[in-house]
Amino acid sequence: MAKKRNKKKVQSTKKLTKKNTPFELEKYTYWGLAAVVILFGIKLIYMHSQLIASPLPLEFREANMLATTDLLLQSKNPFALAYQPEYTNVYGIVYNWICYPFAAWGGNTLQLHRTITGFFILASLVFFFYLLKRQGVLLWQRAAASLLLYAALLYFITPMTRPDATGLFFFLLALFLPQLDNFSYRSLFLSAFLTAIAFYTKTYFLLVFPYLSAYLFLFKSKLKGIGFALMFVALFSVSILIINQLYEHYFSNVFFLHINFSNSHFDFLIKQLKEYGAYNIGLLFILFILLWHWFANFKRNRKELLDIASFNIKNWQAPLFKNQISLAFFALIASFLLFYFRMGRHTGAWMTYLFQLVTPFLLLTLFVLLKKYAKLQPIFNLLIASSVIVASTVYLPNIGRINESIAEWQSLENLVKKADNVFASPVIAPMLFAMDKRVYDTGSSEYFAFGADRKGALANFFEADTAITHRQQEFAKNLHKQLINKEFGLIILTHGYSPMLPEKAVEHYYKFLGSIPISMPHAIMVGRAQKWGMNVWSPDYNKIYNENELFSPNTSAEAKIAFFEQLLAKNPARFDAHYALALILQTDKTDVAASIRHLEKAIELNPDSEPAFRNLGISYNRLKAYKKAIPMFEKAIQLQPKAYENYRYLAVTYQLTGNMAQAQKFSAKANSLKK
Repeated sequence: MAKKRNKKKVQSTKKLTKKNTPFELEKYTYWGLAAVVILFGIKLIYMHSQLIASPLPLEFREANMLATTDLLLQSKNPFALAYQPEYTNVYGIVYNWICYPFAAWGGNTLQLHRTITGFFILASLVFFFYLLKRQGVLLWQRAAASLLLYAALLYFITPMTRPDATGLFFFLLALFLPQLDNFSYRSLFLSAFLTAIAFYTKTYFLLVFPYLSAYLFLFKSKLKGIGFALMFVALFSVSILIINQLYEHYFSNVFFLHINFSNSHFDFLIKQLKEYGAYNIGLLFILFILLWHWFANFKRNRKELLDIASFNIKNWQAPLFKNQISLAFFALIASFLLFYFRMGRHTGAWMTYLFQLVTPFLLLTLFVLLKKYAKLQPIFNLLIASSVIVASTVYLPNIGRINESIAEWQSLENLVKKADNVFASPVIAPMLFAMDKRVYDTGSSEYFAFGADRKGALANFFEADTAITHRQQEFAKNLHKQLINKEFGLIILTHGYSPMLPEKAVEHYYKFLGSIPISMPHAIMVGRAQKWGMNVWSPDYNKIYNENELFSPNTSAEAKIAFFEQLLAKNPARFDAHYALALILQTDKTDVAASIRHLEKAIELNPDSEPAFRNLGISYNRLKAYKKAIPMFEKAIQLQPKAYENYRYLAVTYQLTGNMAQAQKFSAKANSLKK
C-alpha cells in the first residue's frame, strides 16, 4: 500500500511538474529566461534611476509641465488668458494635480516630476503583470513581457516630465478593469470615470471610449455597449461643464489646438514602422511562428473565422457577433489602424504612439497565445529572452551620456544669473524656474494661437475663441517692443529654430556673443539624439534705433523724450538712447544745445559711430559754429569713406565759411559717390 501511495505521489508530482513548468529543454530555457529577466530587469531599473536623477533637461520641451505646476503652486489658474502663451499647456491638468502636493513639499523640480512619472510607469507594469497572470501566462514569461513594456516606456519622452505615463496608467485601467469584473455595469461606470481622468491627463487616452464601446457592442452585449457609451457621454458632459468653469480656454489649448495643428507625412510613418520592426524582431519571429501554425490548421481555424463573422442582430442582450475575440487583440487592431491612417503620420511624436498604444496590446495578445503551443515553449523562451536583451539595449542607447553637457549648462547658468530679464529657448526654461526668473516660452507657447479656430463641422457648434487671437497679438507686440527697447538683459535662442522671437529680428538690436552646444542624448528622434546650439545675444547699445518702428506716427515729441530719459535713468551708459534723444531734440524740439550734449556723450560711449559725428556736425552748423562742425564731418568721412552724405555736409559747411574751392572739391566727391 505504501508503495502504491508513493507511486501515485510520484506520478502526481510529474503531472504537476509538466503542467506548471517546461521539462528538460523547456525547463532550461524557462529558467534561462528567468535569469535574463532578473539581470536585465536590474539593468533597466538602474538606467531609469539615472534618467530620474539627471539635473539636466532631457528633452526640448521638458519644462512645460513645470510651468503648469508652478502656477498651481501660486494658486493661479494655468489656463487663464493672462498666463498665455507663456504657460500654454497642450496636454491636460490631472498630471499637475497629482504633482502639486509633492511639489509644494519637495520643490517643483525635474527630478520630482520624473519620479512621479516613474511611479506611474511602474504602476502600469504591475497592472499589466496582473492581467497576464489572470490569463494564465507563466510567471517568468509574464515578467519578461512586463520588462519589454518597461523598456518601451523608457524610450524617449515617456519617462520624462510629461503626463504620458500617468495617462497610460488610467488608460489601461479604464480599458481592462471591466474585463476583470466580467463587464459588470459597476465596472463599466468606473471605467467611464477613469476614461474621463485619462482624457484630462492626455487627450488621446480618450480612446478607451470608442474601443470599449465598440468591443462591448460587437463581442459582449449590444445593450452594454450602448449603455457604456451613454454612461460615458453623460459623465463626460458634466466634466466638460466643470472644467470649462474652472479653467477658461482649457479646451482651446488641449483639444481644438490639436485639431487645428496637424500634419501628415507618410514617410514619417514608414520610418517609425521600420524602426519598430527592428526593435521587436524577436516578437515578430514569435508572431510569424504563430501565424504559420494558424495557417497549418487553416481548415479548423476557418470555421472559427466563420463563427466570428456570423451575426446576432435581434437579441440586444447578445453581442453582434456570435463568437468572440480578446479585448487586447481588438485594441491592438484598432490602435494599429489608427496609427497607420492618422496618428503615425504626425511628425510631432516619434515612436510614442507605437509604444503607448500598440506595444501593451501586442504583448498581451502574443503572450496569452503562447500557452496554446506547449511544444514550442523552448523556442519561445529563447526568442523572448533575446527580445529582452535587445530591448534593454536599443531603447536606451545613450544612457551613459545624458549628463555630458554639464560644463555647457554651467556656462549658460553663469550667464543667466547675471541678467535681469531673459528671453530664452524652452531648453533653458527649467533653469529660469529654478532661479525664479520670468519665463516667456515653456515649449508649447508657440502653438497657443492654433487653439483659436473652430474648423469643419465643429464650427457649427462652437464659436472661435477670438480672445486667444487678441492675446497672441498683444504678446507678440509686447515681445517686439521689449526687443527694440533692448529690455532683455540676455537673449538665448535655439539655433535655427526660434518661432517666438526670430533671430533675424534680434540681430538688429543685439550683438551675438557666441553659441553654446547642448546635447540631449536620450531624446532620440528619427534615429538621432537632439543637439541644440544655444545662441547667446546681449543688448547692443551701439546700434541705432529705428524710430518709425519704435513709435507710432502720432507719438508726440514729449512722449518720445520721456521714453528715452527713462532708459537713461536706468542705464546712463546707453549710446543708443543718447543718440536717439539727440535726434529728437535736434528736430522735433529744436533744442540744439541739448542735442549737442547728448551727441557728445554718445560719441564718448561709442567713438566709432559715424552717424553721431555727422549729426554733431549738423547741430554745430545750426548754431553757426562752422569751425566746430568741419572736424565732425571729417571724422565721419574717416569712419565711412563711401558715405556721400558726409561729403555733401562738409561741402555745404565750407560754402557757408566762404571757402568755395573746398566746397566744390567735396561737392564733386559727393556726386561721384552718389552715382
